[in-house]
Amino acid sequence: MVHVSGHAPAGELLYVLNATRPSNVMPIHGEWRHLRAHGRLAEATGVPTDRVVLAEDGVVVDLVDGVARITGAVDCGYVYVDGLAVGDVGEESLKDRRILGEEGFIAITVIIDSVTGKATGSVHVSGRGFSDEPAAIDAVVPLIELS
Repeated sequence: MVHVSGHAPAGELLYVLNATRPSNVMPIHGEWRHLRAHGRLAEATGVPTDRVVLAEDGVVVDLVDGVARITGAVDCGYVYVDGLAVGDVGEESLKDRRILGEEGFIAITVIIDSVTGKATGSVHVSGRGFSDEPAAIDAVVPLIELS
């Protein structure tokens, strides 16, 4: 099992374009800059500029009489893939993930006796995304008040 990035380098794209000599090219993988760069490579191998189709998600491309052209668009959105589930990631979860990704988080864990309501053990503080130094949160532990 081998995993690669999925983005072929320019040399490999040129090799395939020269080997296949396509009449039309529609780059489909990568960011917009990757699509444009792939289109320029196709032009460099002889594909006419008007036969290099750069299309965003939802754009309709028809191939008629050997010529690919943008002919319209359909309303579409994104489908989020989250582990094994597809499409069930809500906006609230995405908002939370953006915040965690940008700001990090701190979790404080304390075991509480359900009868007395008092802490039964030490406080554990953990965090992600705000410091590369694990000891950065050590100073926080003495500041936590348990009542």
